[in-house]
Amino acid sequence: NEKSKQNMLQNISHDIKTPIAVIQSYAEAIADGISDISEASVIIKQAELLNQKSRQLLELSKLEYLKDQNAFETVKVKEIIDNIVNNHKYRTNITFVTDLDDSTYYAIPENLYSAFNNIVDNALRYAETTIEIILKNKKLTFYNDGEPISQSFVEQLFKPYEKGDKGVFGLGMSIVQRTVALFNLTISVENVRDGVMFTIEPL
Repeated sequence: NEKSKQNMLQNISHDIKTPIAVIQSYAEAIADGISDISEASVIIKQAELLNQKSRQLLELSKLEYLKDQNAFETVKVKEIIDNIVNNHKYRTNITFVTDLDDSTYYAIPENLYSAFNNIVDNALRYAETTIEIILKNKKLTFYNDGEPISQSFVEQLFKPYEKGDKGVFGLGMSIVQRTVALFNLTISVENVRDGVMFTIEPL
């Protein structure tokens, strides 16, 4: 466990150093007149990336303090999913299809939102045309019609900084798994009907 933490910290350190180095080099080039001011857009993109990584680190640290069930409440999953879909539907050409019943989870709403939103963000990166989200009898599925995940990587997806076919997955999916586990839920992923499906359900 200690070795795993050490490896993760090394990966996080490397992950943060990269955008910082890019920001510094481009800022210096602009200041020295070597680069055009239009390339400040690179700095903005890297700053956004750095902001995302810092939010993930905060999420990861907060998970250590979520073990007190006094903070848990009965959460209507449909309300959280509807909120996420509404926040994304005008930012992408991907079509969202939902079929949601009134199932509830005993959890913390903000953390469920963060976990589900992470799955949707991931799906948006790979989906070709459609993301389907279905909730029936406490079973919640997120389907996207993107390329399948290699079978050898399916079991590794939720480990931090594991390498997949298209590069390295950072902390996102690891945070999702740790979050849902705190609420006595399990998450799995499988390749299905020309796409990929994530499933969350009670233990």
